[in-house]
Amino acid sequence: MPTTIADLETPMPIVDLDRLASNLDRAATYAKSHGLALRPHIKTHKSPRIASEQLKRGAVGVTCATPFEAEVMSAVCGDILVAYPPVGAPRATRLANLPAAAKLTVALDSMRSIKDLATAARAANRPIGVYVELDLGMHRVGVARVQEAVALAAAVRERPPLEFAGIAFYPGHVREPVDQQSSKLEKLNAALTEALRAFESAGLPPEVVSGGSTPTLWNTHELSGVTEFRPGTY
Repeated sequence: MPTTIADLETPMPIVDLDRLASNLDRAATYAKSHGLALRPHIKTHKSPRIASEQLKRGAVGVTCATPFEAEVMSAVCGDILVAYPPVGAPRATRLANLPAAAKLTVALDSMRSIKDLATAARAANRPIGVYVELDLGMHRVGVARVQEAVALAAAVRERPPLEFAGIAFYPGHVREPVDQQSSKLEKLNAALTEALRAFESAGLPPEVVSGGSTPTLWNTHELSGVTEFRPGTY
């Protein structure tokens, strides 16, 4: 006899594989149609198998929140972003010691983190990309003052083998339904435009502008300058 839901002992995770595939396909198609790089966050599924399916559909890499997540995902992905700013030499060392074949980028928002990561990168003799994290409304991580963010980017350039790779932000404060986000997205867009102008004026144009969340996923293309987005629970 086939197993039914009633036969399963709880708690039990259950995945509708057809729905999962449909959701992965939809996000991948959206990214391709708008010329955006999709870098999904794995903090929710924490599954190398699902990450592999996202990569097969064209994701440029994965986003992680912790060194441990990055270590696990390095087994299936060669391009990893750690988006939650790590603080402290031990975390920096763990990141620098990821497999050498993996391209590593880390989002940072303080001089302490920059110095620790630079020291670890030199010890490991590996380049590490850095996104300067901006606070554009969520007020959880990131630099609130644009000029401070520009100064951090300049500090990164002064500390090889770190490489200034771009800027990042997380619009987690935008939680309204997709068709009710216009007001907050306009404010977010204005703040992002101001930040990009400041970086350009300082001679530090960001190659990558990484943003996005699951609630704003389908409106990412409306944000000026965004090149990459990081939905986590789609």
